[in-house]
Amino acid sequence: MDASMGYVRRLSSKGNILTGFDLANADIVKDETGIHIRIKKKDAPLQKKSPQEAVNIQPLSKDQEAATNKEVETEEDHWKLLYRISDTPSILMTILFAFQQTLMGLPFCVMSAIMVAQAVCGDDDNDLKTRMLSTTVFLSAITTFLQATFGVRLPVYQGPTVAYILPLLVLSDLPEWKCPAVGYKVIVNATSGLNFTTNELDVVGYRENIIMPRLRAMQGCLVIAGAVHMLIGLTGFVGVLLKVVGPLTVVPTLLLIGIQFDGVMNTFCDPNWGISAGTCLISLILAVYLNGWNMPIPVITKSRGFHFIRYPLQQVLAVLFAIIIGWGICGILTHAGALTTDTRSKEYKTRTDAGADTIERTPWFIIPYPGQFGSIGFNSGVFIAFVVATLLSVVESIADYYACARLCQVPPPPLPAMNRGIMVEGFMSMIAGFFGAGHATTTYSNNIGLIGITKVASRRVTQVLAIQLIVCAIIGKFGAIFVTIPYPVLGGSAILSFGLFLGIVMSYMQYTDMNSPRNLAVVGVSILVGIMVPNWVKVNFAVIKTGSDGFDEFLIMLLTNPSFTGGFIGFVLDNTVKGTMKERGIAAWALDESKSPDAESHYEEGIEIYEISFLTKHLKKIPWMKYLPGIHIRIKKKDDPLQKKSAPESVNLPPLSNDQEAAANKEVQTEEDNWKLLYRVSDTPSILMTILFAFQQTLMGLPFCVMSAIIVAQAVCGDDDNDLKTRMLSTTVFLSAITTFLQATFGVRLPVYQGPTVAYILPLLVLSDLPEWKCPTVGYKVIVNATSGLNFTTNELDVVGYRDTIIMPRLRAMQGCLIIAGAVHMLIGLTGFVGVLLKVVGPLTVVPMLLLIGIQFDGVMNTFCDPNWGISAGTCLVSLILAVYLNGWNMPIPVITKSRGFHFIRYPLQQVLAVLFAIFIGWGICGILTHAGALTTDIRSKEYKTRTDAGADTIERTPWFIIPYPGQFGSIGFNSGVFIAFVVATLLSVVESIADYYACARLCHVPPPPLPAMNRGIMVEGFMSMIAGFFGAGHATTTYSNNIGLIGITKVASRRVTQVLAIQLIVCAIIGKFGAIFVTIPYPVLGGSAILSFGLFLGIVMSYMQYTDMNSPRNLAVVDVSILVGIMVPNWVKVNFAVIKTGSDGFDEFLIMLLTNPSFTGGFIGFVLDNTVKGTIKERGIAAWALDESKSPDSESHYEEGIEIYEIPFLTKHLKKIPWMKYLPVFPTFTSHSCRNKSNKDDKDLKNDNNTNL
Repeated sequence: MDASMGYVRRLSSKGNILTGFDLANADIVKDETGIHIRIKKKDAPLQKKSPQEAVNIQPLSKDQEAATNKEVETEEDHWKLLYRISDTPSILMTILFAFQQTLMGLPFCVMSAIMVAQAVCGDDDNDLKTRMLSTTVFLSAITTFLQATFGVRLPVYQGPTVAYILPLLVLSDLPEWKCPAVGYKVIVNATSGLNFTTNELDVVGYRENIIMPRLRAMQGCLVIAGAVHMLIGLTGFVGVLLKVVGPLTVVPTLLLIGIQFDGVMNTFCDPNWGISAGTCLISLILAVYLNGWNMPIPVITKSRGFHFIRYPLQQVLAVLFAIIIGWGICGILTHAGALTTDTRSKEYKTRTDAGADTIERTPWFIIPYPGQFGSIGFNSGVFIAFVVATLLSVVESIADYYACARLCQVPPPPLPAMNRGIMVEGFMSMIAGFFGAGHATTTYSNNIGLIGITKVASRRVTQVLAIQLIVCAIIGKFGAIFVTIPYPVLGGSAILSFGLFLGIVMSYMQYTDMNSPRNLAVVGVSILVGIMVPNWVKVNFAVIKTGSDGFDEFLIMLLTNPSFTGGFIGFVLDNTVKGTMKERGIAAWALDESKSPDAESHYEEGIEIYEISFLTKHLKKIPWMKYLPGIHIRIKKKDDPLQKKSAPESVNLPPLSNDQEAAANKEVQTEEDNWKLLYRVSDTPSILMTILFAFQQTLMGLPFCVMSAIIVAQAVCGDDDNDLKTRMLSTTVFLSAITTFLQATFGVRLPVYQGPTVAYILPLLVLSDLPEWKCPTVGYKVIVNATSGLNFTTNELDVVGYRDTIIMPRLRAMQGCLIIAGAVHMLIGLTGFVGVLLKVVGPLTVVPMLLLIGIQFDGVMNTFCDPNWGISAGTCLVSLILAVYLNGWNMPIPVITKSRGFHFIRYPLQQVLAVLFAIFIGWGICGILTHAGALTTDIRSKEYKTRTDAGADTIERTPWFIIPYPGQFGSIGFNSGVFIAFVVATLLSVVESIADYYACARLCHVPPPPLPAMNRGIMVEGFMSMIAGFFGAGHATTTYSNNIGLIGITKVASRRVTQVLAIQLIVCAIIGKFGAIFVTIPYPVLGGSAILSFGLFLGIVMSYMQYTDMNSPRNLAVVDVSILVGIMVPNWVKVNFAVIKTGSDGFDEFLIMLLTNPSFTGGFIGFVLDNTVKGTIKERGIAAWALDESKSPDSESHYEEGIEIYEIPFLTKHLKKIPWMKYLPVFPTFTSHSCRNKSNKDDKDLKNDNNTNL
């Protein structure tokens, strides 16, 4: 609360709520209506105002105004716990809270037991799955109790780790792990002695010969991997990890686990997506929508008799209610005969009687014990997988300990506590191996998220939870019931909890500087490579042949594990690219200096909560105990009130290395200097520097123009038509240039580069998969013999005929659709509809939408990298070294001047031209390999596109000058499917551009763009999209996030640079030879050079989360359920689009186009959830989204320029003289009716006695 903002709120009068507020220019008055703030002095001049005052904000809706003016709690009340870690609720409440945690974790125990059974070919063995579930739950219970009592002593639930499950899925795809069919039982005729095959399946024989050997092999590997896990904690190796593993390693590692796990979720949801969706919706309604509502519950007591009490039972038991309802629906469908009885059909797993005999055959009590599945075996492939999973599990647990401590409002766990926690997990992983569980245990992020929902952090609840799990494990009938739950019900109930896991993972980014281009590049490239490489290896694992089968299997296991691949890349980049500890988040990771409200309040308990109270006092008496990493904790003196100390004082941190101490103690610039620009938006650098800066931006955006032109050509079956691709590239670059110039000069007037939008490219890829858009083979040219009059087929391909009959009709259909979609785009800006979008579209809609664009685009990147991954990796590495590793180094450049003659100057040329240098080096290597004969000459091979002479004749046949013009590809056509795809892409493009405008304004240190500027920006993009349709480009234009990221690297935000960039692009477009050269660049070189820029795009998208409350369980659930569903649904529809049959082919195509578009699916889910689930504007990030209240250093400093930079200087002064211009949304003079009323009211109130509560 800052009174200098010019407005105040009425606050609750309960308690000491103004602790921590600095109200130097206001008086606090308390009366019976609440607490009021009286402003004592007038506002400061504009240039000294806070960001909120200098921004022309669009009017809020009535609902938003009501939410803003509603009486709210202070941050202290908002974060206060109901029960602290050391508190003990009543017995009844403890049991209820524990049961809530049980129901959140139990479904994944069921899923894990089933997945282990599937990995060992026991998918149809319900008896095995029942015992596996009992074992899994039993071990989870023991581990949870030990962890809460002797381990890290935080209220963390321990369950089967995803890091161990994913390798089992990889193993299942290997040839030697494929499951054979179950044979039929063979009996011997006692009379004849002959063998007879019966009609009864030989389940027992299959178990002994197939299932048990695989399960026993897992046992031995898990025992050894668990020993490694335990030693990491026992030896104190966790302290080493904490010095080098930070959020930029953890986020890619865990996020890729979640992204990759969509296949598992689809396995459960696939039998019936309707049941899964319904079950998920019920859990969402009960747990999220009805959060805070107290259900009336009838009770009978001696004192009051029959009466009602209020309790949020629907929230506590949301998962159980959802499962029961979904199960009931499946039962109704089963008995009504609506579900198939064919056991071979996927839908059969929806039936409630699919395993009905399991309950009857299961004993009442099952006592898991070591060796229950026989003697221990071993398998090298499984062992490698489990060791890798161990390292991932350790990293995941460390991250979860920090998250739990933050939500529990206690200091981060000291090193001995974390050592004990890892040691307990490792020890129990060994025990799990002896028990034959098939997986280890780790801390569950989704259960940690429940602490934020319930405000209950009691350790006693976790201990009772363990007791409940033990009861569930040993009662065999109970385990059998859970095994027979229909697959779709389990899948639907797990979507919310697993989405919460993804949300907590993304919240770790708040520890880092989310505006640092260095960090954005590290996390973005790690995620992108972590998706691309495993997807490629899964399809092409046969090419990995080193001569050793064991080593081949080792490489396949590593490279097909997305979490390992992405985490390893993140680890290497984070520890080798120059960056401060604060910037990397290492310091805040340990000290809990998160940029969130709870970090600003005092801890509710001190570091003593990690102490084992009944042991520590005895252990302190043994001197040598202090040398054991997991035993001794040094506690401050009792007279030191830890609960009043700040985070750094109350944490026992591991010692830093000499390099880290030097980095921490090194004299650094202030925040203001660190974020200061070299050139502001209105500044004009020298001519030479302007040309160089513009060329840098050109080289960052041009590769994607090339890729887009090639993708459009591929979509219309012109992949081998280099002349077409050359003209397409010229058209694409030309339109990008015109749009960029108009945008910087008349549009939003920010230094934004406009290029072909990914939102239009992805639908083209979807269309390419539809049957009617499949490309036919190019035929051979047919000629007529002049003498005989007969037709003869030559050996020459009929390229011209193919272009006229196949390529051009498709391209012309795109033209008409793009013109109409562009008109819609333009009208959104021209009518001021952007203002409506800003009231309902915030970061929680934008992040899933754009992140899914990036994730889905890995297929396109793989298309370019696939011909030769070595060349792509080398090109990417060169660009990384030049642009990231050598960032800040000034290269010596020889120059000759009249005054000084020959001499050297220093300039970061390697950074400015990093992309160009990388392309030249990769291109040169391809040329050497081509002339050395190391590359194939078979044009049907993928590797052929690595050759430099693959399109050598294109340059010779291309004219020197190409002037793109409207109608260059013929008359305009139309296609309903393309039109639907382009209209959806238009909406996505508008949202993406709005997000990029905010990001650019933040990096340029100017206020967020006012509504008229954004309206103009969207209008310009829409107008140029129409023009692109007339030109036949096949795509629209949008703002490029990766070029915006360069502003943070170069500190150059000059608008003049962007205008010169546009001129350079026009020159590149009309010189035909130049376009032809770029078309002939080998595919792997283009793919490798684009990895860094597209990774930067992903990083910028994730940085938008800083506007929201990243500790809110509501936000975490919204954004990551959206991401999870946005991945799952399109992947399923792509494989099963034939099942979509509504009776109308056009409507079927419409649904397929929507549901196979990940960005639309995820963005739509995010939009609906964000606008229907209860949450404040501040919590959702809507307020900060408009006011730039980001939790980052640049938001704390003053803007370097004011809102006047958005005005059109040579027009605005004339427009102000025309009264009716204020009603046109695109002009700077535009003021909406509600905004004028609010402004007049505010002015009137401020002129009064300064006693009014606004």
